[in-house]
Amino acid sequence: MQKITFFRNKYVMKNKITFIAIILAANICHAQIEFYSGNNFKFPVKDGKENFSLKYDSGSKLKIHGLTAIWVAGIGTETFHDIARSSFSEFETMQKYRYGIKYSAATKFTATEFLAGTLHFSQGISRLKHPSFYVPGALKKPSLLTPGISPALPSWTSAKTPLSAAISISSGNKNSVLPTFQFSILETKEFYASAFKRFSAPLIPNASISFSGGLFEYGRENTSAWFQKQKYFSEKKRGAVETEVNFVFPHFRISGAAGMHESPFGGNFCWARLQNFILLGDFLLHSFHYIADKSLITVDKSENRIRTQTGINPQYTFWIGKNSASIGILFYSAERQTTEKIPTCFNEYCAKTALNVSSGKFKISSNASFLYSTEKNEKEYSTQIKASRNFKSSSANATFSYKKEDSGKNTFSLASTVYPKKIIIHQAGIGFSLAENEGEFKCSPSATTVFKGGNRKIKWNIKTAFLLNF
Repeated sequence: MQKITFFRNKYVMKNKITFIAIILAANICHAQIEFYSGNNFKFPVKDGKENFSLKYDSGSKLKIHGLTAIWVAGIGTETFHDIARSSFSEFETMQKYRYGIKYSAATKFTATEFLAGTLHFSQGISRLKHPSFYVPGALKKPSLLTPGISPALPSWTSAKTPLSAAISISSGNKNSVLPTFQFSILETKEFYASAFKRFSAPLIPNASISFSGGLFEYGRENTSAWFQKQKYFSEKKRGAVETEVNFVFPHFRISGAAGMHESPFGGNFCWARLQNFILLGDFLLHSFHYIADKSLITVDKSENRIRTQTGINPQYTFWIGKNSASIGILFYSAERQTTEKIPTCFNEYCAKTALNVSSGKFKISSNASFLYSTEKNEKEYSTQIKASRNFKSSSANATFSYKKEDSGKNTFSLASTVYPKKIIIHQAGIGFSLAENEGEFKCSPSATTVFKGGNRKIKWNIKTAFLLNF
């Protein structure tokens, strides 16, 4: 532990001058600066002290006029034993550095954003990686797809990504017919681009259309095994594109996307998805559908094993004065493929229900789900109840959940969180999870605290979490 303290002290000293300079700049230039520190401690008691582990992230963010800069360092989950035995250079290699800078400038004719660093991309890029739907809850609110590739600076806890640069250019005139353009190039020599336009028409109050795509480098290793589970293909750059549309009417919203991927084995893979919301007063009908080619390989080299998805989700809200009760039911089915080299198809069926009751400062919500897979005739049941209450000086919530699997595993979870007001303790929570499988029990208590403070110029945020496994 002394060695760990030495590393941390040396690490802090190494950046002390930088932090002091940033603070001085913040005061002189009327800038805003925020500091963050997050620590997660895990203590698997049964596995011995040598498996006690730590994960942490710390960094700072500076905002001044149209400029935002962020720098974050941290390590993934590493055992205290490995950290204590490592040399300074080894400890340095454990670090996951994330950083970036964003500059925004606006004129009468254009609005431009320039970003550089370990950037993150979402929306169109995310759908090209995972095009199928995540099964929503039974009280999903109406939503639309966000156009573009959405380049963004790293967050405090985001994963490390390759170095990249991006630019976004849009018209400064809302009535202009020119679209918004976004471009990015990565140090891996991959390339992303998008063009989208939001508009309105006499019969369409709000709409958008987007085109996104790029060149993505990926491959799959050829192992020495006689029987490989997945087909091998060489690593090279391959193209993929996506188009997306949104239409918003007074009582109807439609959101759709379709993609095409260059196949490593010749030809192309295609997929399409559509989501609709019908709004008639307190009644809402949500539906969605997805279809994809067999053995679709996405740009992150994974095989999307979902062939089709279909879901329908009616919802209704009852009102008694200012009190409300919302109820929803979701029916979902999917055709999937097994993970074998020559896959076979099987079906998956799911039913969910949810009830939310809101009465002034008190809210309670509950949901239950049932999942059945024909692959191994397995069933899974789960339920959750959450209650929250606003008080004069704080707010609090408590959640209980239960999950039962056909394998014989039962999992119980209980968590409670308090959010004090007007003090530096922003959040304090405790949790408890108990898993039972054929007479064997695993217990995992946890505790989390979040401290926040500062003023208009300098802010700080400290998060600490503890997890024990028995």
